[in-house]
Amino acid sequence: MGKCDYHFLEIMACPSGCLNGGGQIKPQPGQSGKELIQLLETAYVENVVVADPFNNPIIKGLYSEWLEQPGSEKAKKYLHTEYHPVVKSITSQLQNW
Repeated sequence: MGKCDYHFLEIMACPSGCLNGGGQIKPQPGQSGKELIQLLETAYVENVVVADPFNNPIIKGLYSEWLEQPGSEKAKKYLHTEYHPVVKSITSQLQNW
């Protein structure tokens, strides 16, 4: 609509970790990065809505019609993730030679 200097805003879902990470809102002329972060943190805290996902009718429907119950094998298979270390291969190490 041409009303903003930005084309998009990246939203990251890491609590207290990624607020205004690289490539996001830039400070206004005369505004320090620290001031901007404080304003963003204030806006974030004032506008965060804490909700229990199990009170959401869509989530209730998913469990009752498909996932059975929280912690079920289906829920673990489709909703949970696991993290593991990435082992570098010798091929990737040779690229630097």
